[in-house]
Amino acid sequence: MDRGSQSGIVVGLSVMADNGLIGRVIEVSPTSSKVQLITTLDQNNNRVAASVSSKDGFVHGIINGYDTKTNRLIMKQITTDVTIKKGDQVMTSGLGGGSPSSLLIGTIDEVKLDAHGLSQEAYVTPAADLNDIRYVTFIQRTAESGE
Repeated sequence: MDRGSQSGIVVGLSVMADNGLIGRVIEVSPTSSKVQLITTLDQNNNRVAASVSSKDGFVHGIINGYDTKTNRLIMKQITTDVTIKKGDQVMTSGLGGGSPSSLLIGTIDEVKLDAHGLSQEAYVTPAADLNDIRYVTFIQRTAESGE
């Protein structure tokens, strides 16, 4: 990216393109920054706290995988007590302090039980075209009132 610390960019900022989350800033120099995409296969850096708005209310989980064959994100650790369905929107939850809440990640494409049958996992079609990123927006988390 051609923006860096001279433009106010700092490590950890969420990055959006095409109205969908694409990643976060992991390195910054005075005039440039490096973004780790949400599709990374790096197991240490690909976690995003997410939520789904379903008929049962908000359901929380973690985006922490990417299926390279189908180009879908994988949302895990979803309780089996709720029903989520194809077409439901997935947003950042704001939990964990990594990103602000309500940034669009994508939509549910498929839901199934995890390998152990203890929780659900969902395959999410990203809102942004991660193969054609032309312009990005850096999103800064602001302090909530009263903090």
